[in-house]
Amino acid sequence: MSVPRTIEMKKPPLTRDKENQYLKSQARELYQRHLVDSEKIRRLHDLVSQGREDASKADRLHHEELTKLYNKINSLQMRRESLEDIQVLDKMRILNQNLELWIQSNFKDVKRLAGLGQPDVQFPRSSLQCRAWIQGCVTEMIYDSIFSPFYFGLPDDPWGQIIEFIKAGVGKTRA
Repeated sequence: MSVPRTIEMKKPPLTRDKENQYLKSQARELYQRHLVDSEKIRRLHDLVSQGREDASKADRLHHEELTKLYNKINSLQMRRESLEDIQVLDKMRILNQNLELWIQSNFKDVKRLAGLGQPDVQFPRSSLQCRAWIQGCVTEMIYDSIFSPFYFGLPDDPWGQIIEFIKAGVGKTRA
């Protein structure tokens, strides 16, 4: 096997001054590249550190927002908003009106309402009195369940019979 020979052409020898100039220009060029590369590296480090600062700032803001939201959720679960007397009166007035509308819509049949009265007491006599009596019973039941004290050992449902009576009345009027 023969190895091909490459013919090397010799460069003409450089003089020492030209060689020094050439090396100096190469050194200046390399130094300039070094400065440019160093500047690029510095800018990249600045960008990375700025990115880290921005990310940590955004992370801190997200954690603060989460903390605020968790605190708000906890405060909403823990405490109830207190109402002023006027607000309570307005709510009760609205509930009373809704109850009256419900009674009027569910107890329309006058003949059936007449059958709900108690003959020995003769109350309620008219359908208006019967509706008012039903509304009074329901209102008393609501007030009693809200404001009456709880006595240990007594049944929790003292209004069971009245509720069954009202259910039966609603069932009769719808039938």
